[in-house]
Amino acid sequence: MLTRHSCLLPPPVCLDIVELKEETERIMGAKPGKMFTLSVRRNSGDVDVRLQSDMAWRLCDTISQQVEYLIRGHSTFVEGTILNRMHGRITNSSSSGGGGDVDPDHAIKAMAGLLDRMEEEGANYMQLREQMLVQTCQEEECKKQQLDAEDGDANAFMEKMNQEIRQQMGLGPDHRNASPGNDDK
Repeated sequence: MLTRHSCLLPPPVCLDIVELKEETERIMGAKPGKMFTLSVRRNSGDVDVRLQSDMAWRLCDTISQQVEYLIRGHSTFVEGTILNRMHGRITNSSSSGGGGDVDPDHAIKAMAGLLDRMEEEGANYMQLREQMLVQTCQEEECKKQQLDAEDGDANAFMEKMNQEIRQQMGLGPDHRNASPGNDDK
């Protein structure tokens, strides 16, 4: 099945009735949320939202191209469409593809079903993607808080060590705030 087409040529059309029927049934029968694979990179540091968005678009492009290919195939059975005129499909008659009669109403319902299915899949994907990004951001915030707490512990440790050194040297606790040559008399 073609998933890409040239911008210089007309887009490909699924003219094989058997392929058209099988691929339409495969897409319509797929469980919601199973057509795209979500991949969120978990890096240290900030989540690059632009990169994540580009990856999401690339993931959905292949299946979107396949669905468009099938929709164009179904539209060849609807009288008056450009693709029907271009490919000379005769509706409600046997075709060389071995699929039998194709009703224009059935073709329109199949096209609408494919569009609805893709809309449902896109909504599921975006919901899952949003949840994953929120979770990733929460994990990053948690890591940052842990590092801040560790820094706080390290600062407290260093302060304790400095106090011990000042006591050993016989310096008072206010010595660290005094600057040389600044006598308050």
